[in-house]
Amino acid sequence: MKTYKKLHESKEVANNHIAKIKERGGNVKQSVQNGKILLEYSFPNGYSFVGYRSKKSGQGTFGDWYYLYKPDFGTWNKRTLTFKKPLIIKQSDIEDYEDYVMEILLDNWFENYDFSSDAKKLNVEEGVIHMKKIKEYAISKGYDGIVFGDLEMVSYNGVVS
Repeated sequence: MKTYKKLHESKEVANNHIAKIKERGGNVKQSVQNGKILLEYSFPNGYSFVGYRSKKSGQGTFGDWYYLYKPDFGTWNKRTLTFKKPLIIKQSDIEDYEDYVMEILLDNWFENYDFSSDAKKLNVEEGVIHMKKIKEYAISKGYDGIVFGDLEMVSYNGVVS
């Protein structure tokens, strides 16, 4: 288990960082070093994230999707997921894609792929082909989940607790 260290000048910034570490299931120790706040933290056996999934949701065909925040509507199950090898996409990288976060992967992984042709052949919506191809490609690269900034995550076989 790798331990990370981060110095913060502000108590407020340090407290925000601690909250994010704990949200992801991490352990954190805090001390003062040269007037700054030193955080030493680690994550047990992988990367942990807290997610919210509708109580009505069943097993997903193209992975199990979770919000990384509790929505203001519906009823939700809160779950902690631990991934051994997630693809983590920073929030700043998806800001132009917030309406459809999968598009960042479509642009990067399948720039010239003809999704509409596959959709017509299989008589399904193009989005179904998007999800299918992304899941197949992610798994082929060894990813057990994808985290999209602070919005959503999808688990292909992450451990749920």
